Amino acid sequence: MGLIEPYWADLKWLAFYTQYCAGGNIDKPFCGDFRFWTIGAAAGIGALVIAVIAWRIAGSLRESYENWRHRKALSAVADAETIEKLRWVGDRVPDVNLSREELADKFRNAIKAGKSFPNR
Repeated sequence: MGLIEPYWADLKWLAFYTQYCAGGNIDKPFCGDFRFWTIGAAAGIGALVIAVIAWRIAGSLRESYENWRHRKALSAVADAETIEKLRWVGDRVPDVNLSREELADKFRNAIKAGKSFPNR
């Protein structure tokens, strides 16, 4: 217990000092350090909040810019009709009424012809 006693006394004194200065006596010369550190801490917290807000705004702007660049690149590649024609529509079977043999035959013929199998 003797090891932490000096630290405990310092902590009690700091609590008294903080309570005294924050209790309306901040204009006294005794509380000059408290006033300095309070203003510094408030400025630091304010700067941190502003930095976080600026970081989020920059991220949003960066994301908007990337979306704009992506849309511009899409329009430069092909027109809307070509994009719609070549759009992947998912893992659907083109004709569900075909038997396995008919479907396999269609695949074989498409592969022999060197075409990809249409998925519409």
